[in-house]
Amino acid sequence: TGDTTASITVTPTATNWYYVEVTDANGCKARDSVRVQVLSLPAVVTGSDKSICIGESVNLSVSGGTGYIWNTGANSNNITVAPTVTTTYSVIVSAANGCTATDSVNVFVNYLPIASAGPDQELCAGQTVTLQASGGTSFNWTPMGDTSSTIYVNPVTDASYIVTVIDSNGCINKDTVDVRVNAVPVVGLGNPFICAGSFTTLDAGNAGSSYQWSPNGETTQTIQVSTAGTFGVLVTNAAGCVTYAQSVVVVGGDSITNIAGNVNVCSGESTVLNAGNPGAVYLWSNGAT
Repeated sequence: TGDTTASITVTPTATNWYYVEVTDANGCKARDSVRVQVLSLPAVVTGSDKSICIGESVNLSVSGGTGYIWNTGANSNNITVAPTVTTTYSVIVSAANGCTATDSVNVFVNYLPIASAGPDQELCAGQTVTLQASGGTSFNWTPMGDTSSTIYVNPVTDASYIVTVIDSNGCINKDTVDVRVNAVPVVGLGNPFICAGSFTTLDAGNAGSSYQWSPNGETTQTIQVSTAGTFGVLVTNAAGCVTYAQSVVVVGGDSITNIAGNVNVCSGESTVLNAGNPGAVYLWSNGAT
């Protein structure tokens, strides 16, 4: 190498001989040689970097040697890891000739999508509500199986809907939305018949609700009616559910007429008294019907 020191440092890339000539204080010389053999490093193979969703685990494998030491402390060629953040795993590989080599593999950790099925909903029986999911690139709703982000539901009773959200990394998360079904008011007014001069009470029921009657604009639960006609009511309960009902009131008896004038008869004679109104029901003061 041309060096003139007692010791030298060499880094051969192949097996090589090194010669040295030593001259003492008397000028005497001697020569010697040393052979430096270059041993092959182990051919380490750890594979490509990995990508997982948080909460998952992944297997890491290495080959190319006879002994292995990972920076986790494991000493096998296969390890299973479950990092919560992106992590680099390095391994020192030993060959049978005592040489070592190091390699590493990155495990990228992807966070789960922020799945959202939207806020809980309320509706009145018979209505339809829109549910809107977000947070990913694909969706699957349970129990219907719909795969769009927006669905329309009209449950007849309280129900829960679950959406499974998948993002571009293949990571999965879920969310649930509850739909509450409120009953609509049930109103039965009937179609009453009343006699002229009398009245009937129409009762919309559903105490605690709000009321709007037509045609007169009353806002009470009950109204009194003495005239014929159609009477409607709009009932809104505490949940905001609305029902409209109407009643047709019929007034009768205003066509009944009295017997025309008093009648004079001679003693022992009889006369016919006719109240008219065929088909009506009669009760005379003498008990005749």
